Amino acid sequence: MTLVDTDGHWNQRDQVSLDISAFANLRGGRGEGQGEEGDAFYIIVSGKVAITREADEIANLQGLLANRNPGESFGERALMLDEPRFATCSSVNTTRCLRLERQGFEEALSNVDNLMGEQ
Repeated sequence: MTLVDTDGHWNQRDQVSLDISAFANLRGGRGEGQGEEGDAFYIIVSGKVAITREADEIANLQGLLANRNPGESFGERALMLDEPRFATCSSVNTTRCLRLERQGFEEALSNVDNLMGEQ
């Protein structure tokens, strides 16, 4: 992934190498489940993902929390807070996502922090 400065110029120091793999879910396929370990961050390329939750001792929220569409993402909360998945993410239709494993996600965030510090 290459980051672009706000003026739109490509900058060699802004290049971040990420191991991103594509995956596909079939209609109604479950991607990540509530309470499971967070191991990846997802960016939706095509399709739609429903985010649902069962009420538990952590929160009384339940049912459909949100829908995510192409260009949107999910899975960051568990990685950033180092806690189990807060909700279940399921494809509503055939959905393709880019998947970024925990290590790559953490490296990307640390690179962004470094870049922000240079300004």
